[in-house]
Amino acid sequence: PAITVFSSRYRAWAFDPTSDEEITADVVLPSDWTSGALVFKQFWTNIGAAGAGKVVWRLDVAATADGEDLTAGWTTTRDTIAAPALSVLKRSTLTATVTPSSNDLIQLLVGRDADNVADTVNGNDVGFLGLQIEYTASQ
Repeated sequence: PAITVFSSRYRAWAFDPTSDEEITADVVLPSDWTSGALVFKQFWTNIGAAGAGKVVWRLDVAATADGEDLTAGWTTTRDTIAAPALSVLKRSTLTATVTPSSNDLIQLLVGRDADNVADTVNGNDVGFLGLQIEYTASQ
């Protein structure tokens, strides 16, 4: 996807309505992470034109520790989420089960599954703004 400026304040990754697209990022879990599930919250909006429907988001996650194989498989999930109105911020929780350890490299892939029949926002792009990762820290 391309980065699109859709207001004077925001830029977003524009995910196309007709083809599957994805972006990736790597983050390292902090040393105060204890255990338990990671919760992924994405921030996005409808940027192409006014339109209703649902968007199928894909989240792939992999956790790799120092010395482990980087080619291990992903944990993949797809969530179908109602689209917000044009230029309205939407925060959605994406579900992915992964069991990392502190200081693991977390590889993330976020994408739109545009050719999925459940993705019904067919006339316009949706804009990905960011991803928040929540975790339980040691006290």
